[in-house]
Amino acid sequence: HSYMELDYAFRPILQLLLEQYRDAVWPAMSAALLSGDHRTAFNLGGLLGSRFQERRKPNLLLTLPDELLIAWCERYPSQAPVLLAGMIPLLRHEGEQWRWSPLARMLIDRYGGQEDVLSEMTANLGTFSWSGSAVSYYERQVEPLEQLRSHPIPEVRRWAGAQLHYVEERIRKETAFDEERSIGIFGRDN
Repeated sequence: HSYMELDYAFRPILQLLLEQYRDAVWPAMSAALLSGDHRTAFNLGGLLGSRFQERRKPNLLLTLPDELLIAWCERYPSQAPVLLAGMIPLLRHEGEQWRWSPLARMLIDRYGGQEDVLSEMTANLGTFSWSGSAVSYYERQVEPLEQLRSHPIPEVRRWAGAQLHYVEERIRKETAFDEERSIGIFGRDN
C-alpha cells in the first residue's frame, strides 16, 4: 500500500520524533534516505519534505537545524545534496522579493557543480500546484535565477541561464494563454 494512505497519521508522528528525539531517529532516517532503495527514499522523502510550503503539511526537514542538514551534506556529498535539493522549498518570500532559501543557496554554492543537484532543483522548481494564472509562479523565479548568472561555478551559470530562458518562455506562453482565456478561448497549447 502507498504511504500516502496514512500520510495524515505518519506526518505528526515524524514531526514529534524529529523535534524531540532527533538524535535517536535522524541516523535511521538518513540511512533509509541514503540506502539506495528508491521506493523507501521516495516514500520517506515525500513524508519529510514538502516543496509547497503548505500550512497543513509543513516541510518536516525544516524542523531540523540547518547545521545538521549541512553536516549531512558534507558527510555524504554525492547523495545528500541531491536528496535535499528535491525535498526543500527552494524559494522564499522576503518582503516584496523572492529569494533562494538559505539551504537552497548553500546547495547551489557548495554543490552547484554536481549535475544531479541542479537536475533535482530543476525538477523541484517545475513541480507545483496552481490555480488561475501561473504567470506569477514563473515570475517569482526570475530574480533569483538572474542573481546566479554571475555565479563563480560555471555549471551554475549555465543552469541559471537555461532555467531563466525556460521561465521567460513559460511566462510568455502563460500570458498568451491568459489573454486568450479572457476573450473566451479555452484551448491550451503548452
